[in-house]
Amino acid sequence: MHASVLSRTVLLISSLCATIALAQQPAKKDEEPLPNPILHPSAPWWFESFVVQAPPGEDWASFTKDGKSAELGKKYDDGRTAAIVIDSVRFDDNIVREEDLLRVTRRAESAPPEARTMKLLDYSQEASTPKGVLCVRGTARFDDRRTQYDVPGTLVIRSRRCVRPDRPEIVATLRFAERIPLADAQPGLTQIAEAFLGSLRFVPPPSAAVAQARNSIGNERGQEAVDLLKPAADEGDTEAAMFLGTVYLYGSGIARDYEAARRYLEMAAGDGRRDALYNLGSIYDKAIGVARDTREAIKWFGLAADQRDAQAQLNIALLHLHGDGVDKDLKAAQTWLKRSAANGNKRAQGILASGRLNQPD
Repeated sequence: MHASVLSRTVLLISSLCATIALAQQPAKKDEEPLPNPILHPSAPWWFESFVVQAPPGEDWASFTKDGKSAELGKKYDDGRTAAIVIDSVRFDDNIVREEDLLRVTRRAESAPPEARTMKLLDYSQEASTPKGVLCVRGTARFDDRRTQYDVPGTLVIRSRRCVRPDRPEIVATLRFAERIPLADAQPGLTQIAEAFLGSLRFVPPPSAAVAQARNSIGNERGQEAVDLLKPAADEGDTEAAMFLGTVYLYGSGIARDYEAARRYLEMAAGDGRRDALYNLGSIYDKAIGVARDTREAIKWFGLAADQRDAQAQLNIALLHLHGDGVDKDLKAAQTWLKRSAANGNKRAQGILASGRLNQPD
């Protein structure tokens, strides 16, 4: 499993060398994933049990994103290419000792992804326990003589691998790969890589109050749910804040409170939770408890869209398509519709198939 992830990193960076519009990966579909430009560098991205910040700088794009993994890439003007792979893997046994994590990391990160054309030049790793979390940082340098490149190069893969505190059989891994065209060149993206790798943080598991509140809502006891969720949310539980904000927004068994909904959703959005980002966009788009503000709506929808939220991408497309609060822009509408459709939105697929964008006003 780990070798395939490392190979996927190399495949992704290979495709970026050819064109940023293509990504090579073990595809589940016949088509390549459509790259989604990341419009908000360094924004928090939510995964199951952990949060990372999107890489700093412009022109990054995502190729996949779900609750456990993501793939991103960028091609630089000087010929360098960079790729990021984020994943979370469950092991058969708990990883509780430093030497076990070091061994697992070395085995996964030091093997050449393509043995015939790549050779390990050097590998280093170091264990640490920031805030009590067992982690290993690794750096591998490979001589890269794959035939698709005009000149030999060096592939540098930096990684950070950390054990989930409440589930020691689960390990989250961030990889930042950089291909340098000249074999004697030095890595030029160290600062960007370190900022990204250092952004990993685990979030506490949902409190018992969240499960109890779900039961209360299911039994139409809205105030009971609020009483359960509010203390947890006020202590920083963003799962509780997300749930509580939604309860206030929709008035699930209680009177609607849009100000409280917005406050708790913004708290959840601080961890990059896509549902919170989307709901905040809807609040400003639909003028729910606030004056309508399409610019603010597009900001929140855009943050969700960065994480490949197809409905948020559709909403941005429709605003541009109809000139609703923004200048009418059919080219922008088509771009957002294609992204939404590629991420599975049926309505976006239908609009594109209908030919409406090609019809005169």
